[in-house]
Amino acid sequence: MKSDDPLIKSFFEGMKRQDQKRSLPDFEELCNRKKRTNRFVPQYLKIAAAIGLLITLGAIYYVQMSDPREELHTTGHDVPLEEQAVEEFMSWEEPTQNLMEDF
Repeated sequence: MKSDDPLIKSFFEGMKRQDQKRSLPDFEELCNRKKRTNRFVPQYLKIAAAIGLLITLGAIYYVQMSDPREELHTTGHDVPLEEQAVEEFMSWEEPTQNLMEDF
């Protein structure tokens, strides 16, 4: 492609002419425009957000008030949970123990 192609030159000269015809706004005018600050939020969205917040806070309060740790201290037996864990650990067998017994 030639750099001095007349078709390309005429195309860009036409674009330059069109650009020169355009009027540009004054920079000071653009800087001094007031920005839109009044963003409208519908009332029903505010109400829905408030209800959602109340439900979330209520759920958090309910979970904290029904402390599941109190239920874990005993599991239906008179043996405390800590002793049960020790007993289960001491009676643990390796998953591959039966492979050793076959030989």
